[in-house]
Amino acid sequence: PQLALGSQHTCALMTNGAVRCWGASDLGQLGDGLDAGPNPQDVLEPKATTVTDAIAIGSGANHTCAVRAGGKVSCWGFNYSGQLGTGDNVKSSAPRDVVGLGEVTQVAGGFTATCAVLADKTARCWGDNNFGQLGDGTKDDSKTPVAVKDLANVTSIAFGTQHACAIVAPNDVVCWGDNAKGQLGNGSSEPSSVPVKVGGLTKTIELALGASFTCALESDGRVLCWGNNDSGQLGNGAITTTPNPAPSLVASLTDAMSIGAGLQHVCAVRTSGE
Repeated sequence: PQLALGSQHTCALMTNGAVRCWGASDLGQLGDGLDAGPNPQDVLEPKATTVTDAIAIGSGANHTCAVRAGGKVSCWGFNYSGQLGTGDNVKSSAPRDVVGLGEVTQVAGGFTATCAVLADKTARCWGDNNFGQLGDGTKDDSKTPVAVKDLANVTSIAFGTQHACAIVAPNDVVCWGDNAKGQLGNGSSEPSSVPVKVGGLTKTIELALGASFTCALESDGRVLCWGNNDSGQLGNGAITTTPNPAPSLVASLTDAMSIGAGLQHVCAVRTSGE
């Protein structure tokens, strides 16, 4: 079971492989294959998509992708920047297969882009690339998957709005894309169209990315965050308009076992269940 949240829609992966979605339907976010019509209504209860064999899901702002049995990926929803990976920019309320991918194990959605981890531990991304968030060394949008440059041994990937990060074996974290608030964690504020290493992390097991910040969960239960902190989203006891471009410890948190980020906030599940 897995949940994937967009800006105005939510999708759930069921234990039997089915995907159900609810919320806004104006851009095809529900994946039910139906035209929402000129006056779309929000759907208040889970509605079945046509995907019945998913093993993982991931959502961007107004689109969702599902990794299906066998490793192919299908996406639906808004497609203005090519974030569905179908070779065009036509929105779709019916799941469409991403072209040019090998076997995929994980998918993550950004605001208007998508990334996937392949079975060979490399990564591919597609969609909007204005800040280099596809990681291919360019700032050219792509309607089909492109390889993230010099990235191998990927164990997981996560997307914020305009930046992405990956955990790379044995224990490195790299990020790419927008960096105006220091969310790449490399001590600068310059964007990067190729992965750059985040310093100070040695045992990251999970990543959570927000609008302009990043957090990492370490295997010892600590959480470190970096980037924008104007709403206190770094959890370091301060609220400041001065970004932090390097990882800093979240205060009084040493027993986290899972984390998740929204646009400007973070939550952690602790070993106690709190």
